[in-house]
Amino acid sequence: MIILTIIIYYPISLGKLGGFSPIQGFASTLIAFIFIVIAIIRLLPQFFYFSEQEYMHKENHELSKEFETDISKELIILKETLIKNGRDELLTRQQFDALNGEILVKLTDKKEEAFFVINIWTKSSDIEMIVRELERYSYEFFNDLNGLHIDINSFVLSYFVQIEGVESPANYFVRSKRTELNELLRNVSNPKEFIEQLKNKVIDELFRSV
Repeated sequence: MIILTIIIYYPISLGKLGGFSPIQGFASTLIAFIFIVIAIIRLLPQFFYFSEQEYMHKENHELSKEFETDISKELIILKETLIKNGRDELLTRQQFDALNGEILVKLTDKKEEAFFVINIWTKSSDIEMIVRELERYSYEFFNDLNGLHIDINSFVLSYFVQIEGVESPANYFVRSKRTELNELLRNVSNPKEFIEQLKNKVIDELFRSV
């Protein structure tokens, strides 16, 4: 802008001093025109760059929404399939005979993975038995999930175990990817060993001592 000001007004100032000629006026106008053209040419790539960035952002946002919609559909299919295969605990509270209690499972609406919240109410105070049943249930549940042909590859089992006589529920959290499940389920058949080899787990101190 400073250069453009000098180019335009310097010849004009000369004209006022008596040194301005038609040729100078033409030259000044021509130079200013050329400068404007050059400036526009330099700005065009930036304009197209920002337009492209805006388009890509919009496209990615639309793809993300489409992906979320697809995952939501997959979660519905997953839940329906598990129920058809006999997991009625996804519908209502069911007896959990091994722990003299009840179990209720909820599949949350998280978009990026299948996240199951598992509530267990038990009258048993045998911590070793509780842990053994959590390991068995997790092993069987992961085995069921891994056998389903769905476009979800991350699974979470988040337990809240309410033991009768204990004020707060104890937590037991395990997460696994399909690749990890494929490997472990192919090579490990013991539930305890299976849980021990899972890379992503958070287990309440009450259960870690077993």
